[in-house]
Amino acid sequence: MTHEARWLLDWPQAAAAGVAICGGKGWNLGRLARYGFAVPAGGVLVADAYRSVFAQCVTAVEAEELQQLDREALARPATAERLAALQQRLLHAPMPSALEEDLAAFLEHHALIDVSLAIRSSATGEDGEQHSFAGIHASRLGVTGPVDVMDAVRHCYASLWSARAVAYRRHAGIADADVACAVVICRLIVAAGAPEPAAAGVMFTCDPVGGRRDRLHVDAVAGLADQLVTGMQAAEQTIIGGGLEGQRIVSRTRAEGASAVPLDDGQWLELARWGARIHWALGDGDRPQDIEWAYDGMRFWFVQARPVTRLPHHTFDALHDSAVIWSNANLKEVVAGVPSALSWSLIEDAVRDMLFTPVAAAGYPVPRGMPTLRRWQGRAYFDLSALQWAYYDAFGYLPGQLNRELGGRQPEIDVPSTEPLRGREGLRRVARQLRMMRRLRGVRRRVDAAYGDALARLRSLRVRRLDLLTDSELRDLLREWQTYGATQVRLFQFANSAAGLWLHLCRTLLQRLQGDDGEVTLGLLLAGSGGMPSADAVTELATLADVADADPGARAFLAALPATDPVPSWSTLPASSPFRVAFSAYLDRHGHRALNETELAEPRVHETPGRLLREIARLNTATRAKPTANAQARRREAEQRIAALPVWSRPVVRWLARHARAGMTCRETGKSLTIVVLEPLRLLALEIGRRMQRAGRLSNAQRVFALTFADIDALLSGTWDGEGADALSADREAQRRDWLTQAIDDVIVEGGVGGVRAAASASPGPVAVSAPALSGIGVSPGSVSAPARLLRDFADGARLGDGEIMVVATTDPGWMPLFLRAGGVVTEIGGYLSHGAIVARELGIPAVVNVESALQRLQDGDLVRVDGSRGSVTFIADATT
Repeated sequence: MTHEARWLLDWPQAAAAGVAICGGKGWNLGRLARYGFAVPAGGVLVADAYRSVFAQCVTAVEAEELQQLDREALARPATAERLAALQQRLLHAPMPSALEEDLAAFLEHHALIDVSLAIRSSATGEDGEQHSFAGIHASRLGVTGPVDVMDAVRHCYASLWSARAVAYRRHAGIADADVACAVVICRLIVAAGAPEPAAAGVMFTCDPVGGRRDRLHVDAVAGLADQLVTGMQAAEQTIIGGGLEGQRIVSRTRAEGASAVPLDDGQWLELARWGARIHWALGDGDRPQDIEWAYDGMRFWFVQARPVTRLPHHTFDALHDSAVIWSNANLKEVVAGVPSALSWSLIEDAVRDMLFTPVAAAGYPVPRGMPTLRRWQGRAYFDLSALQWAYYDAFGYLPGQLNRELGGRQPEIDVPSTEPLRGREGLRRVARQLRMMRRLRGVRRRVDAAYGDALARLRSLRVRRLDLLTDSELRDLLREWQTYGATQVRLFQFANSAAGLWLHLCRTLLQRLQGDDGEVTLGLLLAGSGGMPSADAVTELATLADVADADPGARAFLAALPATDPVPSWSTLPASSPFRVAFSAYLDRHGHRALNETELAEPRVHETPGRLLREIARLNTATRAKPTANAQARRREAEQRIAALPVWSRPVVRWLARHARAGMTCRETGKSLTIVVLEPLRLLALEIGRRMQRAGRLSNAQRVFALTFADIDALLSGTWDGEGADALSADREAQRRDWLTQAIDDVIVEGGVGGVRAAASASPGPVAVSAPALSGIGVSPGSVSAPARLLRDFADGARLGDGEIMVVATTDPGWMPLFLRAGGVVTEIGGYLSHGAIVARELGIPAVVNVESALQRLQDGDLVRVDGSRGSVTFIADATT
């Protein structure tokens, strides 16, 4: 190992070495350089050099004595003198052997011998998520030559032993031995012909005081940023809103006495695009960043980036002092596993906007910029506390009611009253309910129209030559689809509310008339509603199998299909083939669906139709007839139950049930609508990936899904040339693989007593069965006894025999072919409006959802009775013995 490799690291080496060697500042700058950000030439003097110097100056006994200094001791003059003496020793201590020679060689190699340098402390534990040490440790600017650099390094070392620095460590509970000082050595950014930059400042990818996440705050001065940090110069503040992509300047204010900052609106927006990239590159989109930048008159440079610490949780006033309940509930069904960076950067923005659409539409004030969505170990979670409070305070919806609709097992926040519709506040909530009902008028018509429009737009885009577009045209098209998609997502939430409203009204009446049996009647009434895209995609597969039976060529084609991909193209069938025509029409209607369909990296059904063709080939005659026969039987049973109700209630129940079915159909159409608008974003992303691969910026076009929309926006706008994209995507892919190996809890409680802690486990390991039945939520009435088949992913579906019980964590529309073979469905998570619940009801299959640890408590082949009326899964016997 050379001396240079031991003591001094360039930026690529610093990025690989990590925070323990380079400190927070040095490691973050190394990563920024790796990911294509402009970082001044230089590198890091590693923390071991400080440890070597400190060991010469302080004995082990003295170090232990220093560690015992508490706040009271630090206030004594004698302690101040002792620390000052230690600082003097550090300022005059000899450096490690050959370091001065290596430093001169390092400066020479990086053309830094005769230029003005910035020397900044980069202590371990500094610039992290918990502690920033902002302004605590020393920096020296305008340093030139090896001798002055070494002197500045010693001042950085000594700054760790100022009374202020020691007091900070004591307050933070950090041991002295856990903080060593690496040092950043880099070129000082200056404007041409000037001793300082044209402008510099600090950018926060949030509101650092109030906690809003939908704005960037930039404080800037003409000249050096240190004048801003030390308060020597007043600042000009620019606030940029419209999302982290920097869509618009909200305000620009100049403090009294502040000099004009020489940046125009276009340059502010360019800076915001860089800030958005850093927010995702270092903070994964969840941890806002505190960024120090400088402008040399030609380009922006970045000299520091760290997480914003002690950021307040921006939420409803009633929740400010409460812990935050983060839940994945039904979000785990929609955003399965660990989404790619590109998917999450889209989902995070869209879902955050969607969650509070109904309450906002009813006139209830929702704080702008709330961090309502985030990831834990790569998984998606939403702020359940905020959602429960909003629906309670806006509509009088109790937390338990909301939990039931969401599915999952999660805590409930405390609310002022369990009768929220009483009194003056109750009247306001009723008024909002009525206002919301007015907003829901005509929603099904709007959803149907939007669905047709979106499909037409998608068909047009599929045949468009995207490779002929300029980068600017591609960016405009991408933003057009993002804006269009956001509109459709909000429309879906109105459809979701309409379904929930009519479902609630129908359930309430039936429970009053029939007690617990009312839930069973409700499930029977909703069976076989028809017109639901997700269920139609299932039933139409049975029809396709019938068409294939009558088409000799198709029958032979399906019989010869290999068990795995790739499969021969169905388009090799003659153009006159009835099956080819019917299958083409099927893909035109449903080809935008996919396994894990909110993941943009997942191919759509029309791209990889092989698994559908294999499922069609597996369907036997009895299986094909099952959907219609089961649903009709359920509806006949529902009519028998209605006939037993009081005469006056029968038309009311039928009227409510009709609207509930229409609401459910509207909801499912709206959900399919949101998936339609994802495919264009996938197509555009793939085109961008191909361009980056041709330009040598990505080794594989598919790696574009490890970038974010902030990266892509910066690329297409010309802000970023794509340098570092392959390294960034490789690091994100490696992190995603690591996250996928980790277990994660369904509910995480943050803040309050105990800090961050789990409230419920998603993967608790083997669970002993101590009762003859498992309980959950019955969402599709009826009962069936059959062997349980445990499926952990869709590929496991090949093991599902006709009539067996499909036991899964959750399902999405990509699992749709398996429902035709399943005799019953059991899921670990979900609620009444979950995908599996809706499809099971539509097909008349008994289903129980929200069965805790079903995949651990059942064994493959267990003979069980699934009772979708009572919400139970009963063990009958072990079919394998």
